[in-house]
Amino acid sequence: MRCLLFAIPEKAPEVALKIKTAIAKVAVDVVVDKAAQMISLGFDLHPAKTTRRWEVFQRSEMEIREALGFMDWKRSADGDGWRLSIVAMEAEGLRGTIDALVEIYRFFR
Repeated sequence: MRCLLFAIPEKAPEVALKIKTAIAKVAVDVVVDKAAQMISLGFDLHPAKTTRRWEVFQRSEMEIREALGFMDWKRSADGDGWRLSIVAMEAEGLRGTIDALVEIYRFFR
């Protein structure tokens, strides 16, 4: 997949990987399951583990929640942060993952 916002390997392995922006300020976890034709993205917001992201989130929480509301939001294990995720099945679901990458980049670059 070609993406101007994130560095994505040309051949994605069937394991978890991180894709990052050119200056590595934003990293997104990606899992590719070629057999199931599925891609999942994960993005953490946590006051201790992702300090810079958390500060951005606190400044623009309502706008971020609205823009990324289509993603699944789950509380982190310690209850202090969030894990955002989205799963795309087949080609039609890929649009949601692209939208997620664009919005994550827009807020957290």
